[in-house]
Amino acid sequence: MNKLTKEFQSGEVLKAQDLNSIKDKINELVEGSNTESGMTIDSSLSTSSTNPVQNKVISEALNKKVEKENGKGLSTNDFDNEYKSKVDNMSFGGVASTTEKGFFVVDADGKIAFKYDAEGFDVAELSLHFKSLLPLPSESGKVKLSQEDTAAGYLANKIISSDGSVIITLIDSKLDFSLKSFSNVPVLRYTKLLEINHIISYGQSLGEGDGASPIITSSAKYDNLIMFNQGVNSNQNTTSESEKYKTFSPHAEMQWGTKGESPAAGCAEQFCLCANLNQYKKILSSNASMGAMKINQLSKGSTYYARIITDITNACRMAKESGKSYNLLAVTWTQGEYDLVGGTSKDAYKSLLKQLRLDLINDLNVITGQNYSRLPFVMYQMTSTGTGGENRNIAHAMYELSIEEPCFYLATPIYMLEFNDGTGGWHIKNTSSKLLGSYYGYVLSEVIDNPVRKSIHPISSRIDGNVAYVKFHVPVGKLAFDTPSHIDTLGSITNHGFSIQALNESEMITAVELSGDDEIKFTCKSSPAGRVLRYGQKLNNASRGQFAGELHDTNTVTTIIAGEEFKLWNWCPIFDYQL
Repeated sequence: MNKLTKEFQSGEVLKAQDLNSIKDKINELVEGSNTESGMTIDSSLSTSSTNPVQNKVISEALNKKVEKENGKGLSTNDFDNEYKSKVDNMSFGGVASTTEKGFFVVDADGKIAFKYDAEGFDVAELSLHFKSLLPLPSESGKVKLSQEDTAAGYLANKIISSDGSVIITLIDSKLDFSLKSFSNVPVLRYTKLLEINHIISYGQSLGEGDGASPIITSSAKYDNLIMFNQGVNSNQNTTSESEKYKTFSPHAEMQWGTKGESPAAGCAEQFCLCANLNQYKKILSSNASMGAMKINQLSKGSTYYARIITDITNACRMAKESGKSYNLLAVTWTQGEYDLVGGTSKDAYKSLLKQLRLDLINDLNVITGQNYSRLPFVMYQMTSTGTGGENRNIAHAMYELSIEEPCFYLATPIYMLEFNDGTGGWHIKNTSSKLLGSYYGYVLSEVIDNPVRKSIHPISSRIDGNVAYVKFHVPVGKLAFDTPSHIDTLGSITNHGFSIQALNESEMITAVELSGDDEIKFTCKSSPAGRVLRYGQKLNNASRGQFAGELHDTNTVTTIIAGEEFKLWNWCPIFDYQL
């Protein structure tokens, strides 16, 4: 047996040549076993053999080996934890992934269904599912998306399905993307949630919770809802400057004079619920709002803008000191009434709000070292009319920004909220203030998965004699009509809030009815071609004037505030639409 002796280091694996040598020696012994030694040789591998050939050693050595397959190496292209995570996260029958030059979508069978690279996508390579969704320009050839390419359903870097909904959007002309949920493809999270996720409330008195008394949120509903130790609004307290920004505390609203329940708590709670956050991802809320301010008084260079920068700077520092990652998740914008009274034009307001967001992004990039080019601004739509006139400039500015500009999102109009004086004044009741926040949180949870999320709005129309058919984008479910519960104190709504006026300003509509899940039929006295469809009827009993309507979708998300359940229907914002 000395012929088989070989020294091995602990943990060493037998190499192929070692096994071949052992095999040769065994064969020599087998051939001479009956004539020289008469030893018995096992006919099969065994881990219990005590025969002198030591079959046990050979068996254990072979058990350490991996069968080699042609075309595969044993020491390269390791399947590591990162790749395992990708496989584990393949859900809903498909997966989408980015590459250095673009992205691809894999169907339930593991085949590439849609691939976009530096040259665009090849029509011939699309799966049947994608071919059925897209209004394709041809049966073959490459299609590359660009800001200038507006033909055949490809609008401003968007791939739009035949029914008008956005399937894929490329952001900032880069090969980055988001996917809206469709058959066999999962929704991908567009915004990565870190350990400290900061939501800043900004605006004027409704953002502060002025008149929304008493407070409802006296303690944090969830463990991961936090604020600075001095409170949500760092200027509504008696904490000395040296003691501010020391620690994070559980989120609780605070009564401060006439300021009560701000939208901040409702926003944080609803986002946490809808986004299914775990306890390790914190939502930090802070509020820099100040009442009776026009937008230019809240812009960069103002005392109030500096409050935002102070909150961000300290939040970033405190997160870093505690070993946590930091992200400014969004800004909620609750402002507009003072600009309405002050006569700010629609275009001027849009320009000022876009500049405010851009200034904040530039400052954020410097403070955090991160890229905030896609920072969401989640807005309400004010529906007051100042002193009771017909001015809709600020409301239309907000609506148009949400339709035209990426990263501006209209959470809800406020005609369905209840005002605290019962006559449609500036301020809303405490339950309505928290409900407004719930809309902010719900829409923000939608935005992190679908950055092209839009509110209800008209997308096309056709005229047939005296009848106009208008199709709408519907966020969830189908269109429906309901009267907001408190409207009877402000006035009655006719035609569900719609109006089409003739040249002499007389009303043309004789009937309004749903003609489909996403379509409304308007019967008129004469052809409405070329006329303006207006949504949002003025309620004359409101002290400062309110525009309101009855159109919403059938969203099933709800929230409970002070023991009362509220449906978070997506209410239609007020708008003007050319037929």
